[in-house]
Amino acid sequence: MSTNIKNTSDIQLLATYGTLRDDDNSGAAWTNDFVKDISGAVTGKLVGYRLFGHSVINYPFAIYTG
Repeated sequence: MSTNIKNTSDIQLLATYGTLRDDDNSGAAWTNDFVKDISGAVTGKLVGYRLFGHSVINYPFAIYTG
């Protein structure tokens, strides 16, 4: 997470997966900081995207597929 953000915005919805989810139990160092003060987390579906992974980059990513 970047702490150098100069502009703030009122985020209405944010889709996350993996270690950024509030129910992640992987023990990743950043999970607790990311989900701190999150309220109203719900399960949902992000239509038009697919999750992929690659052994070289070692983390999942989403690509818009329409």
